[in-house]
This record gives sequence, C-alpha cells and structure tokens, in this order.
Amino acid sequence: MKYTLTRKFFVLLGKEFSITDEQGVLVGYAKQKAFKLREELTIFSDREMKTPLVSMKARNILDFGATYDVHDEISGQTLGSFRRMGARSLFRDEWRIYAPNSEEIGIIQEESKILAFVRRFMTNIIPQNYDLRIGAEDAGGFKQRFNLIKYVLDFEVNEQLLNKYLAFAAAVLLGAIEGRQE
Repeated sequence: MKYTLTRKFFVLLGKEFSITDEQGVLVGYAKQKAFKLREELTIFSDREMKTPLVSMKARNILDFGATYDVHDEISGQTLGSFRRMGARSLFRDEWRIYAPNSEEIGIIQEESKILAFVRRFMTNIIPQNYDLRIGAEDAGGFKQRFNLIKYVLDFEVNEQLLNKYLAFAAAVLLGAIEGRQE
C-alpha cells in the first residue's frame, strides 16, 4: 500500500505530520512537541487527536543512536522498535528494525552512499530516499519529494512483511529525526 507523510514547515513550536493513503484520506496525524528531552510521539487517527493509534518513545534522553519503542495504542501491544545507527548515520542514514522480542528483523537505509555524502556536505536540496528490507526481502521504501513549503515523504509498505502502523511510525521518525537535516 502507498502512503504520503507531509510535514508543515510553518508551525510555531514543534512539528505536525499528516499521513494520507492513495486516495488522499487522512489515516494518521502526529504532533511533535518542541524542547522535549526524551522524544515521544503519538500517531492519531484524526487531527483532533482523539483516537491514538501508535505511540513511540525514546528509551533514553538525548541519545544520538536512540532506540524508539513502538506500541499499538488500540491493543496495548508492543509492535517493535527502531534504533538509529548513530555513527553510521553521519554518512548514510540507517535504522534497524526490531521485533517485540528484540530480535533484529529489518533495516531502513538511505539508498545511495554518494548522494548521502553530497547531501550532508554540499547541499541538502537533493531528496532523501530509503530502502526498507525485512530479512532479505524488499518491503518497500520511503522517497522524499522536493517541495519548498513542506516536507513530503511518499512511502510504500508490503503489509505482509511489516505492520502498517510500524511503517507509519518509521515514516514519522524519518520526518522528525532525519528531516532535521534540512
């Protein structure tokens, strides 16, 4: 299934994210608070933030290689976690995906080492693209679109391989954490 994450640039404090499906229907909304020592985000089903779907919380305060635990707010179950590979992400963004039992099940990685280098040290107007793999299988990807007034990340996920709410959490983390490089 294909989705789009959009982040508004002109928000007074924090960041706002909308996730829409292929038909443009809102399927997720998150608001990141500014000045939080311990990163915490919740994705809601609506802009009024009445129905929480998924929550993400960093395990530690101000951690460069942070791990974010993801919980299904409807069932109360842990869906898994994402760990940003801190030192490696200096040159090429990389996130590891873990099952609820802490077993590594996949990876999200910026697709090109060369473009990652150019983006970091020369210009950041080149959109970021990420490959998503679960085990050895291609499970989709995240593709940033260049837009002057908002951050747009189109993503596709094979829901047979990865829970869609875990994919929503990944998209919001990429928009919130990696999107800071703009």
